[in-house]
Amino acid sequence: MRLLLWTIVLATIVESAKNDDKKDSRNVDETKKDSKKKPEMKKTVDSTKKSDSSKNDEQKKKKRLWFNGKSEWGESSLNLCYKSDPLPQDYLCYQYYRNYEVVYVDPIAINPIILIFRKFIPQKLVDGFLEDVYKKQNRTKKDKKDGEDFINEYLKTYKRRKANETLLSHTGMPGVARVFRRAQALIQTLNFNNSGMWQVLSFQKGGHAAPHYDYITYSSPDQYSKTTRKNGNRFLTFALTLKSADIGGETTFVLANLTVQTEPGDVLLFTNMNKDMTPAVGSAHAECPVESGEKITATLWLRPKGQELFYSYMQDDNSLAYDLDKLIAPKRDLYGMSPIYDVYVYQKLMMEMFAAQHAKKVAAEKSVKTGKSGKTGKS
Repeated sequence: MRLLLWTIVLATIVESAKNDDKKDSRNVDETKKDSKKKPEMKKTVDSTKKSDSSKNDEQKKKKRLWFNGKSEWGESSLNLCYKSDPLPQDYLCYQYYRNYEVVYVDPIAINPIILIFRKFIPQKLVDGFLEDVYKKQNRTKKDKKDGEDFINEYLKTYKRRKANETLLSHTGMPGVARVFRRAQALIQTLNFNNSGMWQVLSFQKGGHAAPHYDYITYSSPDQYSKTTRKNGNRFLTFALTLKSADIGGETTFVLANLTVQTEPGDVLLFTNMNKDMTPAVGSAHAECPVESGEKITATLWLRPKGQELFYSYMQDDNSLAYDLDKLIAPKRDLYGMSPIYDVYVYQKLMMEMFAAQHAKKVAAEKSVKTGKSGKTGKS
């Protein structure tokens, strides 16, 4: 009996030991399986990282897809369309009041002068301007003139600029007239009447304007147009943004290494020529290709004749520098009172000043003589 009991106890001990060994082997197998699975998880993480990086690469490629006229751009000029300019530490914005309205001025560069007038035109006036543009475009579609088909076919093959153009007079339509009068009222140091027609450009997807100058270059003075002979070359560009693109459409100044972005109602203003009538080198600019949406701008080119900004200069600077204060912090009391750059007018003013001084001197001498004669008569 005892022997039977001992055999049963030994059998149970051996059986339990076997079960423990099986459990240990199962745990070892499971850990091995887990160790095999862990690299798979690493692979999935790495694959997600690779997919994210590939997506980013695709997005970068999307921004550099081919567009009609890309060959007209230099690589360095096109790279400016994809860079962001951080603001300098000493950056300052300006504001002044005119007609009980605040004018915000964002200075970008001094030579040449590059400014952005932020929120210069309210959205309501921008919408009115756009309505007039669409009306004019519908009219031109109905009333085609002889030769326009040839021009349109030529523009299709022209690569340096891809945009639809509409020309409008200063005050020929009500919405356009309101914007023109507002510009003249808020920037009184500029004579907007001495400018050409509004040039409205619509840049669709793929639309762009390769680097160029607004200053017109002629082979000789004999080639000057009537407008240039009478009023001078394009001295200043006033570009109003009516609609901004969803992606792309920035304006770059390729030699100044600057890129600016404007919103509807903003005005980009920059000088195209120096005081000595030579082109301002840094004014070379381009319109970046539109990748999504549409960009619409309305531009005026002001001529130098009768422009106070052109004929005046800073008191503390040389005679060839523009008086920047007349644009960023104008004072109504000083309109027309800056020293004159025109030599003929300056000489005329000097002669008038000397004549006035001479008249005062003669009057003083006469008063002295009359005083002496009165004393001798009394004696």
